[in-house]
Amino acid sequence: MKTKIRRKIKLDIRIKIGLMAVIGCFIIFLGIRIYGEVTANKVIKEEEPLYQYSCQPKVEYIVHIHENSIFEGTVQGEGIDYSKLLLDYIEVKFGTEFQGSKEAEVEFDYQISAQVTGYRILMDSKSTNWSKNFPLEKEKKMVTSDAYFNEETIIKFDLEDFEAFATEAGTVTGMQSSSEVVINMVGNINIKTENGNLSTPISAALTIPLQQDVFSISKGDIAPINDSITNFIEVPVPINHKNILLFSILIAIGLLGMLLILFATEAPNSYDILKAKAKKLIKNYGSHMIALLNKTEHDYLQTYELNSMEDLIKVADEIQRPIYYLRDEIDIIQDYMLHVVDGDNLYTYRFD
Repeated sequence: MKTKIRRKIKLDIRIKIGLMAVIGCFIIFLGIRIYGEVTANKVIKEEEPLYQYSCQPKVEYIVHIHENSIFEGTVQGEGIDYSKLLLDYIEVKFGTEFQGSKEAEVEFDYQISAQVTGYRILMDSKSTNWSKNFPLEKEKKMVTSDAYFNEETIIKFDLEDFEAFATEAGTVTGMQSSSEVVINMVGNINIKTENGNLSTPISAALTIPLQQDVFSISKGDIAPINDSITNFIEVPVPINHKNILLFSILIAIGLLGMLLILFATEAPNSYDILKAKAKKLIKNYGSHMIALLNKTEHDYLQTYELNSMEDLIKVADEIQRPIYYLRDEIDIIQDYMLHVVDGDNLYTYRFD
């Protein structure tokens, strides 16, 4: 049994050194990156809440009507049309629900009032002609240190006084206006904490049209209110283990590549160089050449050894004869000799 000989890959020494240098620089670069990942004291700034709260103003109402033969009961709920002739009074409950993240000194002051307004509709918006404010309750204030409270207050009113004022305002001003009354709860929450103070306005409202036989009641937009006191802290960034693993794998691949280049390749010897040169000559000048498997011996009167392949091409072109060589299975071109025959004259070029 023949033993198979593993031949090393032929690689020019300059290419070999160049590849080793490139891979070495790449490994050094990756090593620096790993060192940077491990030793870098990176920090990011994160927002740390010291105190935060949410506040939700609320408004609810029911309409009380006189006993009649049409409706059962004397209480009507929200979201329907109401008859002014049947109206007894309107009951409104305003509320403010507060939730803090911890105990703090909270001061909440508010007042409920009615604002009667006369207006015209211009370009799909209200243009106010006149307006007057009527307090419905005295200003209220509450102070607490609890983290949670739910303040509620109930008022009851009818529309007679507001209707009368709207009629008087129209007579006095001579302005033909639509009119409405807005029942407002307007207040302010002040919070004192060990980390600082916060203040936010609170409001909720109902709008009721006046001087209409049938009316509806609309609520204003009531959105929850959120605020906080924060502090920015520096938090160390954890080591990116994925990057370290990736760089380590690339370094291992680079080292393996260097070992392969170092031990699995060798510089081409003179025989390899001649063989490569033969392949190159056939590739570049193959259209001028013919390959012979064998050739009979012949004594030529003159044999001319030429200096270069270009000289041999010139001769071949001048006498219009092909360049021939004896094919060799190992060396490709036997004896590394190329020939041009001109009668009894032989022109040769040896490229060793």
